[in-house]
Amino acid sequence: MPLLIAVVSAIGLTSALLGDDIWDVLSWATLAVPVAVIAWMVWRPAAKEQGGKSTANNRPAGNKR
Repeated sequence: MPLLIAVVSAIGLTSALLGDDIWDVLSWATLAVPVAVIAWMVWRPAAKEQGGKSTANNRPAGNKR
C-alpha cells in the first residue's frame, strides 16, 4: 500500500509539472489520494482494530493500581 501511494503521488507531482488544464485536474486528483488515506486512517473508529472492544482504559489482569 505505501508503494501504491508513492506511485500515485509521483504521478500527481509529475502531471503538475507537465502542463495545464487536464494535467492540473490529474495532479489535484492524484495528490488528493494520500491526503484522503491519511484522513481515513486518523478518523476511522478504533474499535474495528480491536475486534469491537475499546481498550482505552483496560489494564493487564495483574495490574491493580
